[in-house]
Amino acid sequence: MNKLAIVTPVRDEEDVVEELILSVVQQDLLPNEWVFVDDNSVDSTTNIIKSYSQKFEFIKLVSFPKDTNRTPGTGVIRAFEYGLNHLMQEYDFLLKLDADLKFKPDYFQNIISEFEANEKLGIASGMIFEKNGKPVKKNISDHPYGATKFYRKSCFDQIKPLEKIKTWDLIDNIKANIAGYETKIIASEKVKHLKPMESAAGKTNENFLKGYYSSYLFYLFPFAMLKSIKVMTEKPYIVGGVVYLSGYLYNLVINRERYSNSEVVKYLRKQQKNRLKKLFKLT
Repeated sequence: MNKLAIVTPVRDEEDVVEELILSVVQQDLLPNEWVFVDDNSVDSTTNIIKSYSQKFEFIKLVSFPKDTNRTPGTGVIRAFEYGLNHLMQEYDFLLKLDADLKFKPDYFQNIISEFEANEKLGIASGMIFEKNGKPVKKNISDHPYGATKFYRKSCFDQIKPLEKIKTWDLIDNIKANIAGYETKIIASEKVKHLKPMESAAGKTNENFLKGYYSSYLFYLFPFAMLKSIKVMTEKPYIVGGVVYLSGYLYNLVINRERYSNSEVVKYLRKQQKNRLKKLFKLT
């Protein structure tokens, strides 16, 4: 029987964490181990988790050191890595699971079945929907969501550690593809998101960071321009795209921070060139 391990970083999630726990403990396929990593919560999050850990022996709570900083997309990976170090059992599949999600009782089993049916599948997730019923948009359709990401252990072992940067959930997919694994969103498996995806940093700051890290990853300029235009069509209209482009240009011209893995950059830029050719029907 397949063994599933889960790591869930949490910080001030008292409004949603119980719904997540109820979704997990009602699964047809239960995890062998589930580590919550508390990132210095000041609400009742830890009390809620502790109450369920007394009922379910596979639930464990650990505390992240207090002298660490929280940066969007980076602190969560440090917390995730901290949780990995507290896993005590062997596993076949690993799940990075955010605290603000809920799903049907067959979710885990159905995702694992996809792995069983395709030995080349390395990373997978369900399809995340907002509370209004709209799917959360993805720039690349076969790149699973970072909020509910299943890894085949053999794949994870080849791509770890996850990058402690905002775009970690893009880079791990690319590394998996380079290693010969497929990545996939299982569209039939719906996951409900219980709060806005970008509430932690605010929409403006989020768009600036997206632009900044697009430059960090050596995005092709035409691709970045098209992305900024796309962001302009989303709330806050126009402004979001301008802020995205500002972040891109700030790092490109002023800060000049660059990602060092040339193999990942080469693969990413090749993908972007192919998408641009397809978009403009070039040969």
